[in-house]
Amino acid sequence: MGRRPERKARRRGIWALAVVAAVAGLAVAWVAWQGSRSTAPAGARLTVYQNPRCGCCGAYVSYLRGAGYAVGVVKTEEMEGVKRRYRVPQQLWSCHTAVAGRYFVEGHVPVEAVQELLRRAPDWLGLALPGMPSGSPGMSGPREGPLVVQAVTREGLWREFGRF
Repeated sequence: MGRRPERKARRRGIWALAVVAAVAGLAVAWVAWQGSRSTAPAGARLTVYQNPRCGCCGAYVSYLRGAGYAVGVVKTEEMEGVKRRYRVPQQLWSCHTAVAGRYFVEGHVPVEAVQELLRRAPDWLGLALPGMPSGSPGMSGPREGPLVVQAVTREGLWREFGRF
């Protein structure tokens, strides 16, 4: 009779260990699955310059991170200086400016456009989605038609890159 409590305790210990192992295995599988859903190119990193009082910029950063991008954030009151440094045409300005390698990404540009820019690696300055369109990534409200993203050449000219 003296051994039964030991046996029960040992079984409980084995069950507890099995549960911990199962939970750990599920956690590893979840992380691997989340990583496989990433749309970002391997090693893709963006730095987002934003006004510290802008809420939609934070929502856009979350959107980029959700797509698998590593995102650094620089909060600054000097957004005009940032846009001029990266040569974003004033007619295309939005609330925040991201930088991915040698490119700027102005405004609420969809990740599909960012992906395509980084995949193609053209001799451009970057991409822009002017203004703050309703329903664009990071912006609330209904979408009112396609998001027309502009490609900006080294000469500072722009043309339609795509509709998303």
